[in-house]
Amino acid sequence: MDELEDWFELVDDMPVLSPACRNIEFLKKIYTRDNGFVTSRNGKSTRVKEVATKEIAYIYFTISKKHYQGYKGKQRDDKIKERLGLPKTWQPDELIEEAIGYFKEDTSNTQRRLLDTLESNLETQLSLFKEVETHTVKVLTFLQEDIRELDQEKLAERNILIEKAKSDFNGILTFITSLDTAFTKIKKLRIELAQDNRKMGKEVSELETNRNLYRRQTA
Repeated sequence: MDELEDWFELVDDMPVLSPACRNIEFLKKIYTRDNGFVTSRNGKSTRVKEVATKEIAYIYFTISKKHYQGYKGKQRDDKIKERLGLPKTWQPDELIEEAIGYFKEDTSNTQRRLLDTLESNLETQLSLFKEVETHTVKVLTFLQEDIRELDQEKLAERNILIEKAKSDFNGILTFITSLDTAFTKIKKLRIELAQDNRKMGKEVSELETNRNLYRRQTA
């Protein structure tokens, strides 16, 4: 299994970060520094970050073991740049090099970094749900009051809370999807890390057994 599938998705043959990974600090910096440009489609405005998208894709192709393995060194680098429409003179800066370095670390360390970020994101999302709950309770309290007993100030306050609750509830489905994705990835990563640890333990045990056998044979 390709370890990069936990981090990237292919969209129109272009690697992009999976939703659960977009807030990881060393990758988030690459996105936030690109102001991009705003485009409209079907009446909706969207900010396009073309530079950051290409930089993230460059990271993916550089560390991927599935792409351009028939090329080495500068020739491989030129092929990647050509695919992404980057000039041959373009060079990865410190942030890009740092990200590539993280991915080249031991796999378990990289996965633990992802796991830590996912858990942090979950805590943030849960706090948002608590905020929604607080506003909902306030709105329900107002709705239970006799409207004839409310003055204009109270009515205005109630309407503000109702609108706030509506706005929060519009994001609930997004939160649920994000939470489901995060929980799924955390469960998957925990299983993979456990399997890696068991495999490593087995390999160490076999190495120790073979070493002892060699010692007995040469004694």
